[in-house]
Amino acid sequence: MNIGLLRIKFIWGAGKVIQARWRFGICGFYEHAKGYQNSGLVFSIRGLLVLGLILLTLAYVGGTTALYLWLDRGGHNYVTYTDTLLWPLRREVIREKRGQAYIDEGIADLRAQRWNEGVMKLQVGLLRLPTAGPSDTAALAAAIDAGEVDPAAIVAIIGKTEGNGCVNDFTRGYATLALKLLLAEKLGSSLSEIEKRVAIVMSGGTEGGLSPHLLVFCRDTASVAAAGPRLALGIGLTRAFAPEEIGRAPQIEETAVAVTQAMKEAGFVSPADVHFVQIKCPLLTKERIEEAERRGASVATGDTYHSMALSRGASALGVALALGEVKAAPEQAICRDWSLYSKVASTSAGVELLRNEIVVLGNAPEWGGDLVIDHDVMADAIDAAAAHRILKRLGVDGEGVVAVLAKAEAAPSGAIRGRRHTMLDDSDIHSTRHARALVGGVLAGVIGDTMLYVSGGAEHQGPAGGGPIAIIGRA
Repeated sequence: MNIGLLRIKFIWGAGKVIQARWRFGICGFYEHAKGYQNSGLVFSIRGLLVLGLILLTLAYVGGTTALYLWLDRGGHNYVTYTDTLLWPLRREVIREKRGQAYIDEGIADLRAQRWNEGVMKLQVGLLRLPTAGPSDTAALAAAIDAGEVDPAAIVAIIGKTEGNGCVNDFTRGYATLALKLLLAEKLGSSLSEIEKRVAIVMSGGTEGGLSPHLLVFCRDTASVAAAGPRLALGIGLTRAFAPEEIGRAPQIEETAVAVTQAMKEAGFVSPADVHFVQIKCPLLTKERIEEAERRGASVATGDTYHSMALSRGASALGVALALGEVKAAPEQAICRDWSLYSKVASTSAGVELLRNEIVVLGNAPEWGGDLVIDHDVMADAIDAAAAHRILKRLGVDGEGVVAVLAKAEAAPSGAIRGRRHTMLDDSDIHSTRHARALVGGVLAGVIGDTMLYVSGGAEHQGPAGGGPIAIIGRA
């Protein structure tokens, strides 16, 4: 063939326009110059486009397959092959799944005490957000939309609502539902899925100057190694309790198991690493009491308000048992033997649940971030020195404080440092409400802020009349 005589043409399809010897409908030789059979070369534009599409498809499938195999090479991968094939449509889903896998890998390393592998994988983020009412999630929604917090990284929310903190305080359930609905919307998940992944502890009662707010805890990846121990957290959930188990031995025992599991999840080696254990626990209602009686079961008390104290006390003793603060926690000691208590437990009862939801906070050298926590015990409701001691050890002042968590109760002796108080004699306002206002005022004077988490009812949480206090600050 004489190359100089070769004529190249492009046509749309391999039709009958040019009689040629076509190859796969893409190209073919034809007789352009008489006597020279291969003097013309024709290309089908449609054939070339189809070929290009096939090659691109094969390359895309090959690339996504390689990506899936790379992601699936380790033990923690939640991205499916379908996710990678639909990568343009599921980029956000893949990012969230990869982030969760990285977090779970870090937790697994910590559980297995592979400290070097676990380091720089996890850190705790914390946002303190004001609320305008129990259903107000605007500040959290804005933080999510602004990229300040990844909703997939949220593992716990602790907050104060302006209810009465008693049996009929439905602001706690209202706030909890509002938060679940927001997270379900942002994550494209069901409410039941949110209940499994996020512990929500809402405490009613912002008496005095206490300001309603949310503490949003996130467990995320860390990009920089910390210079020392940093805030770490673990989440624990008990099974749902039957009414006859509330305020009794099963609640103590199940709480101890869940706290121990949460400690392992966070990588706490010693109970000394733990500085605060926040628990939301159930209470008895008339309906729940009657349901138990229909089954022939007896409950711990027929007084629904007293059931809150029993539930708080049993949960606190479960913490003390898990941390080795007490050798034994018999059922008969609940709300009777005040010599048994935990120095780090904070329990809050509510009508909105039947299980215990537990958040264990402490410091661990394997975690990143810039947050640290320390705790002390208030000997009584006006023991401001306990807060000052924490601030001194943390090396922060009021501006360096990120969150304050404390317990409050009216001294059962009826006196504070020898002075008679009337909180237990007030028939109009429950003593827990008085105690929150008192302790909130004392701590606000120290911190210079009223956005404080102060929970009433400190049965077996610190010495009688006192209670634990924890402060989270920036290192």
